[in-house]
Amino acid sequence: MGDSILVRFNEAIDPTTGTLTSNYSVNLGVGNPVSVAASGDSAVWLVYAPNTLMNGTEYELSVSGVEDPSGNAILIESTLICISQRT
Repeated sequence: MGDSILVRFNEAIDPTTGTLTSNYSVNLGVGNPVSVAASGDSAVWLVYAPNTLMNGTEYELSVSGVEDPSGNAILIESTLICISQRT
């Protein structure tokens, strides 16, 4: 398994839009995850190739196109994340 990021939303997400790799992107040349796996109804795991994310590095995660189960867009443009532990 590769490097991963757990993304938690404050409401349930649509399982189709929530698991599209193209809806998530990390800056600094990391890009889109290789896969996205649902974790309950309001979280996803973003999976990247091994050794893609570096400990102690601050990244910006951009999220777009994710909807709630009613089809309303979840408005998150970007958030800062810091990798503190690799799994």
